[in-house]
Amino acid sequence: MIKMKMWGSSTTFNDEVIKALKSQEEGEILPDDGVFASIYEQLNGPSIALMVCTDKETQYIYIDNDEFISLVKNARPEWVLGVDKNLVRLMMMYNVNGSQLLISFVYDLTDDTNKNAIKLLVKKKEFNLNYLNMLYGGLVLEGRAKFRLPEHIIDGLKQLK
Repeated sequence: MIKMKMWGSSTTFNDEVIKALKSQEEGEILPDDGVFASIYEQLNGPSIALMVCTDKETQYIYIDNDEFISLVKNARPEWVLGVDKNLVRLMMMYNVNGSQLLISFVYDLTDDTNKNAIKLLVKKKEFNLNYLNMLYGGLVLEGRAKFRLPEHIIDGLKQLK
């Protein structure tokens, strides 16, 4: 399973991470120090889904190898919302060459930052996903995509307590 890490303790720091991520050019290596150091610290292999959240905005990040990103970057996912007690999984499922590939974001309803991220999804009905390619020398911004959530996902998110 892909686990999400979340930063929510410092709005000022999260604002800085989001600003730096937005100013990053595609194809550039993210510096491994400064605001991006916290992203590098999360690396323990491929298939890492992260998000950085403030009161007004959430930036979603997916870190994987070049092969996986190239398969899903321009593909259209199917959407699944799963709820198990206080955990909510927003899953993007891709059918590629007879295989199912998955990107999953997990929210904990007991965490205020996670609840705020869900509220922002319901309000905006879309999110931006930043694809970071894992290379031996660091992380490269491989691309960005905007995803509009289908109504059945928004309706499911609205029902969460």
